[in-house]
Amino acid sequence: MEKFMPVGITSLMLSQLLVTVTMGSSHKRLGELVNSERNLLDSLEAEIKQQESHVLFLERRLEELSASSPPRQIDKEQYLSNALNNLVLIRRLIIDWSTIARIVPDLLTIPSEVPWPKEEDMRYIARPVARLQRTYGLSTEDLARGWVLGSPADVNITGVDCLNVALYYHQEYHHLLASQWLDHALAKLDNSVTSTAVLDLAVLSRCYLGDTAGSVSALTELLTNFPDHTPATHLDKWQKITSSDCPQQKVTREKWRKQIEFSDVSEESMDTFHSLCRAVTGSSLQAQHVLSCRYVHYNKTRLRLGPFRVEELQLNPPVLMFHDIISDAEIRAVQRCASRRTMRMSRVHTASKP
Repeated sequence: MEKFMPVGITSLMLSQLLVTVTMGSSHKRLGELVNSERNLLDSLEAEIKQQESHVLFLERRLEELSASSPPRQIDKEQYLSNALNNLVLIRRLIIDWSTIARIVPDLLTIPSEVPWPKEEDMRYIARPVARLQRTYGLSTEDLARGWVLGSPADVNITGVDCLNVALYYHQEYHHLLASQWLDHALAKLDNSVTSTAVLDLAVLSRCYLGDTAGSVSALTELLTNFPDHTPATHLDKWQKITSSDCPQQKVTREKWRKQIEFSDVSEESMDTFHSLCRAVTGSSLQAQHVLSCRYVHYNKTRLRLGPFRVEELQLNPPVLMFHDIISDAEIRAVQRCASRRTMRMSRVHTASKP
């Protein structure tokens, strides 16, 4: 029996050593798992804080968009008859809702019969505002405050709205109006737009007006306050234009504008056309006492039952306004039929560009 004692003791010692090693290894792994759980708790806490910040952001955006969106009970036809309302509507859909969709990706997948507007649609929706302003000689200040022909819009015109209209005018070579809208964008300078975006465009618009000093001033302010800003055009082109070429740029841009705008008619004819449009608003060129209103049926049996109401606005050249030639229900029916087949119209011109 004594011969086997060392062997038994050795086996016991080996067994205890094995248990110690095994338990030590398990203890180490368990310690690592404890650390892993702590990391999970930290990650969960960070995720909750991020989600809470997202919820706060969404609640704030919901409040802002609800305030700027038309009330549910509003007359949509009346609302959409104001070009400024349409401008802000498209801006909300393209810019404001896109920022929300980054947090809620499935939000913009709601089925709709009308395609969701894209960024290039901002140009098309700014065109009616520009055409309205030029046709009726409206002041930029009134439009930037939300007033059209003495009537207020249902929305608040923000800095980015002014910038979008300015960008349209800039692309159409109407740099005076572009500069005016940029000034109002800078004056508003709300959280919808940054001064870098406005000054970036102001550098070129002022130069194309022949205002070298104003262009250099905008460039200096931009690079002084934002030295890391990446310009929309190459800096060497900026410096070349603003250093010596602004008066020549004005002449060239004005030539391009006339080539595009008056390719088919003269500038004088367009002025006459605009004056006729202004006559519709009540500023008629004809004395009011010689004008009349009457019913017209053209000896048609159907029209005798429902004649057109015709109002004379001007006699020479004749300008007439026809009332009630189509009902609101008929208009909506035509719009529904046309919306599925309508494609955006674009203008193509061959005027040379730089």
